[in-house]
Amino acid sequence: LKRYPGATLVELDFALPMLRRERSWLGRLRGRAGAAQLCGDFTRLPLAAGSVDLVWSNMALHWSAEPPAALREFARVLAADGLVLFSTLGPDTLAELRAAAGGGRVHPFA
Repeated sequence: LKRYPGATLVELDFALPMLRRERSWLGRLRGRAGAAQLCGDFTRLPLAAGSVDLVWSNMALHWSAEPPAALREFARVLAADGLVLFSTLGPDTLAELRAAAGGGRVHPFA
C-alpha cells in the first residue's frame, strides 16, 4: 500500500461469506473503505483482458479442479508487463491422511 498508494485493490472469492469477512478487516488495515469485491470463479474471471497489473493468489489455486484454466485466466486479465504471484499446496499435502482415508475422501491438491 505504501509503494502503490493509488492502486485499486480488487478481491475475488467464490464464497460470498468470505468476501464479507475480508471487508471487515481489510478496511481497518487500509484505513479506508477497502477493496472492490467480486464473487466469482477464478477459471472465469469477471475482468477485462489486460486490465490487471498484479494477480496475487494466496493459498487458493490448489482448490481449483482445473489449475491450468485458472492460470490461463490470470494470463488473460494480466497487463502486458504484469506479474502473477501465487502460493499453493503440492501433491504431497495430506499424503498421510489420503493413505489412511482413501484418495476419494481427501482433496488431491493437484
